[in-house]
Amino acid sequence: MSPTRATYISRRYIYGGYLAHFHVLLTYRIQPGDSGSERLNAEAALNAIGEWATDPSNYKTLFGEGLNVRRAYILYRSNITNAFDNGDEDHSITFTLTYEVMKPL
Repeated sequence: MSPTRATYISRRYIYGGYLAHFHVLLTYRIQPGDSGSERLNAEAALNAIGEWATDPSNYKTLFGEGLNVRRAYILYRSNITNAFDNGDEDHSITFTLTYEVMKPL
């Protein structure tokens, strides 16, 4: 898992808090050979992780206390992003986390 670009702040509040967005790329490397089912399994696994990560009931588990998650959503569903000469393939999913950081008054 890696950030695709830096977190950016879309709104700053008078009291010091802010609203920010964070993009995450999750990559699964496989060596499918001639098997289309390996590709389908990789994409199904990534899409299932994406669905789990964007379910609001899992925000506290994923992101802990003190971070007010406003929304997490899948930006790009699983697809092949890289193919290598040795037969390896990278399949990736991208999701975005929108959250608030609140400063105490």
